[in-house]
Amino acid sequence: MVLRISKNRLTAKWSKHMVKMQEVFVTQKNKKKDAYLIISDITERPYIDELRCAYAFSSGDAAEDFAEKIGRAHVCTVKGGIGVAEMSKCYAAGANTLIERGGGKESRQTLQEDGMIRRHYNNELCADEARYIQTRQLDYIRSMRNCRFIVPVKIRNHPEMSVIYATANIPGMPYKYLAFSDLEEYGKWSMKNSGWDPLEVKAEGLARIGRRHGFLLDACGAKLLISRGMLQNMFVITDSKGENNV
Repeated sequence: MVLRISKNRLTAKWSKHMVKMQEVFVTQKNKKKDAYLIISDITERPYIDELRCAYAFSSGDAAEDFAEKIGRAHVCTVKGGIGVAEMSKCYAAGANTLIERGGGKESRQTLQEDGMIRRHYNNELCADEARYIQTRQLDYIRSMRNCRFIVPVKIRNHPEMSVIYATANIPGMPYKYLAFSDLEEYGKWSMKNSGWDPLEVKAEGLARIGRRHGFLLDACGAKLLISRGMLQNMFVITDSKGENNV
């Protein structure tokens, strides 16, 4: 004997099931409390410390106290708590760990590219950029020699092939070439500067392009000036005795 279920009855049951599931989802989401993520005033991305930790709090007051303590930071309210979107932003900013504090407890979430929102990440360079800005330690500039950068270019084929690199005019200073840590930062700039294409280059290529003028890294974010001297420092290796070797 074959059990037959009419299409209308099956559709009606499925619709009721979906409505119930949606109600449960909305109820669970509404039960989640807001979280408070610490944002850097300089990079305009989640703040990370030297250990590459980002921070979120369950209390707005605790978050404000933390932001005031570290300085040059503010609090962003995350409705419904921390999710994949916020963790992806922290990872993009250079964090490897997200620390959440609240109720006298602390939890740590390891951040890896697998499981994040799919996009272009440059976790190492963003971490070096943020930590150099906070500490001014040249070790973080030297660490950039292992990274890749995004530079805006125009390629012309007539009358012969040539590559044009975008520059920034800074009052009172020689012009600087532009570079970006990732496609998100590049996108902020390209929205108002059409006609350019992003080119990924290694640190060696960056040094060749900007050896006479230096670079402005993330013009719409951190605005980190990388001078000619800093470009040279990028390839200085410090041995165990603290001596420099190129």
